[in-house]
Amino acid sequence: MNIVLQGSFSTRQEFFDLLGAAACGVERPAPPNLDGMVELIRETGLDTITVKGHWLVPAEETERIEEVCDDLGVDLRFNRR
Repeated sequence: MNIVLQGSFSTRQEFFDLLGAAACGVERPAPPNLDGMVELIRETGLDTITVKGHWLVPAEETERIEEVCDDLGVDLRFNRR
């Protein structure tokens, strides 16, 4: 599964909220943390996450998200404006 997230992201939770909505709609709550993100990715079989827009998440948090994606073989792409 490939998804595209578009918006302005200033926190990790904003990313999780949109990721959860895009992957599962309202049927499943957004991941509350990185472990929840791992579960969501495994449950949905995500292959690629493309982020379009303004990515303002702090570097340390971004690195953690990237590490999770790398560990799971998910291609995380940033198309920053």
